[in-house]
Amino acid sequence: MSTDYSSVQRKLRILAKDMDNAAEDLAMMRRRMKADAGYALVTVDDLADANVSDSYVYLTGEVANQLGAAVTRVRDAQSAAEGGASAARAAGRVHRRKYGELHEIRTARTGSRGKTPKPGFFEE
Repeated sequence: MSTDYSSVQRKLRILAKDMDNAAEDLAMMRRRMKADAGYALVTVDDLADANVSDSYVYLTGEVANQLGAAVTRVRDAQSAAEGGASAARAAGRVHRRKYGELHEIRTARTGSRGKTPKPGFFEE
């Protein structure tokens, strides 16, 4: 597994993009689940008005409640994914600030095997 500067930067960009995609997918799932919970509540009222067995009304109401609870959990997962994307971008910035100039020096060398500065040399 390569751990040079460029591969770390690439992996952090990919991670941030994947976390953004996950957050978008979770947002879509949350909207759909919220709508489904609303439809289930309407169905509860329709079942009650139709004098259907109380057990059906109860179970449909439970579906609506559980969907509502799941919406909250999906929102938490969405927030975590957004936080993960933000953290990956921040890690990329820190990595670039700490090792970017060193990487430029190393890649600019043309066959010279002279010593390179240690990481953190350019920090103030």
